[in-house]
Amino acid sequence: MRTFAEQVKHVACSNFAFAAELDGTTPPEARDKGGPNPAKRCAELLAYLRDSFAALKKSLSAFTAKNMYDPIEGPYAGPSTRLGLAEICIWHAANHCGQIIIYLRLNGIVPPTSRPNPPPISSVARRFPQSLVT
Repeated sequence: MRTFAEQVKHVACSNFAFAAELDGTTPPEARDKGGPNPAKRCAELLAYLRDSFAALKKSLSAFTAKNMYDPIEGPYAGPSTRLGLAEICIWHAANHCGQIIIYLRLNGIVPPTSRPNPPPISSVARRFPQSLVT
C-alpha cells in the first residue's frame, strides 16, 4: 500500500516513463518507487506531477493518423502500439486517481474536485495536511 505522496510520485514517474517510451528515449529508473525525483512536500509533489502531465501531453501531441499504430517496445509498455500506450497512460492515471480519492476520504478529507465550490488549483497545495504527504 502506498501513501498519498508515494501514489503521486508513482503516477508522476510513470507519466515520465510513458512519455519517454512514446518519444523513443530511456524511461526513468525505479518507477514503482517514484523515480529519481526527491520531492517530499506537497508543493514539490504537485510540481512533479504537473510537470509529468506536461511531458506526457507533449509526447501524445506527436500522434498522427499515420503513426498511431506504430509498434512500441519498452520496459513498461511491452509490445504495443503508440495508441495502445496512450490507452495505458489514461487507464493508469485514472486508476491511481481513484486510489488517491479513496485514501483522502478515508482520512476525512473531501477531495477538492468533489466540493461544492472547488478551490483554484494554486490553493490546493496549501489545504492538504502535510501529514498525508510525508
